Amino acid sequence: MGERDGYGFDLLAFGPHPDDVELGMGGTIALHAARGHRVAICDLTAGEFGTGGDRRTRAREAEEAARILGVGLRVNLGLPDRGLVYGAGGRGAGGEQVRRAVEVIRRLRPRVVALPWGDDRHPDHVAAHHLLREAVFTAALAKYETAEPPHRPQQMVFYFLNDAPEPSFLVDISVFWQKKSESLFAYRSQFERTPGGPETPLNAPHGLLYRIESRDRYYGSLIGVGYAEGFRLRQPPVLDGLPGLHGPSGQG
Repeated sequence: MGERDGYGFDLLAFGPHPDDVELGMGGTIALHAARGHRVAICDLTAGEFGTGGDRRTRAREAEEAARILGVGLRVNLGLPDRGLVYGAGGRGAGGEQVRRAVEVIRRLRPRVVALPWGDDRHPDHVAAHHLLREAVFTAALAKYETAEPPHRPQQMVFYFLNDAPEPSFLVDISVFWQKKSESLFAYRSQFERTPGGPETPLNAPHGLLYRIESRDRYYGSLIGVGYAEGFRLRQPPVLDGLPGLHGPSGQG
């Protein structure tokens, strides 16, 4: 781990809004932080179009959530909420947004990058998926000039937000479910209904947090544990043999 092998952070997780990374993979982040891995979060926007809270409130909540999970660094690119764009090969209106993400990837030099999955009801989540895939690709191009040299992460994984697609693999987060829950409740402006305030899909009694817990329980049930988080890969993982048969035989 570290700059000696060309990597800086072990894991860089991107989120469209503050709280998205926690919703999709907060338990996995807490797990890797507890193992001593260097973990960073990059929020693309301040989530300023959310019904609850404002930029300052959400930034404060994001820092508290990062502290709870054990995250080493959290940055916010300040891109416009409901204004994420991509395409045109890094040129045009989306070019500057891609460039900002490229600069973070090259500066932090992560071993693994985590992005939101692209099939989601929220347009920002879909836009972030495509924007960030462009950024990961572009960050490795030698002729794309920024202040930092090119960098190609070892692995790119995708986490889920609103839905529960078929995962490529599952991570057992049972031991870290409480940490994930605490990190989500740090976002009081989003998940706590104020007296006289409007009910939203986020703060309703059976709203988003209820669905997230149900999904993590469901994924856990597939592997016989309490809670799990699901991830997708665009390419199948490479193993050194069948699962359960790694290493030499104990017989003979």
